[in-house]
Amino acid sequence: MTQWQYRELCRLGVAEHFGLKLQDVQTRRIPSPTRRGRVPYALSIDLVWVTENPLARYLHIAATFYHKEKMVVEMPNVLLLQQCKEQIGAHKVLLISNRPFTAAALAAAEAEGINLFVLRALFDPEIVGAWPPESFHEKLQELSKRIRPVYWMDMVC
Repeated sequence: MTQWQYRELCRLGVAEHFGLKLQDVQTRRIPSPTRRGRVPYALSIDLVWVTENPLARYLHIAATFYHKEKMVVEMPNVLLLQQCKEQIGAHKVLLISNRPFTAAALAAAEAEGINLFVLRALFDPEIVGAWPPESFHEKLQELSKRIRPVYWMDMVC
């Protein structure tokens, strides 16, 4: 499994968790606010979705981190995501990983109001390696009908 394939598995997890259609959870490049005379740039956001109720619309963003090795997610990853939240005005932020989080990452997430999730595939992740990108969503949804659940997702903080 690659980082982008893991992101797609997380997209499925977020869509199911929030009761959204898969296409409503998008990957976007969002222009950053810039000052006059500065070079504009865009923030690449792994997952972006909107939820609504009769009173308000809420912008959610998530970063996904997939590591094959025995790595952990550290505090700078959390703080970088907090900066993205502030720059684009998101209401809620999630950081999703297949690996554990350090104590400092947990403390920073709690202080900044960022939810941390561990999401792991409940199938052999190597089977998705041969799936072509253009049919990945379709094949993942087919797999999720055969294997239920197709992932395990737990909120850490």
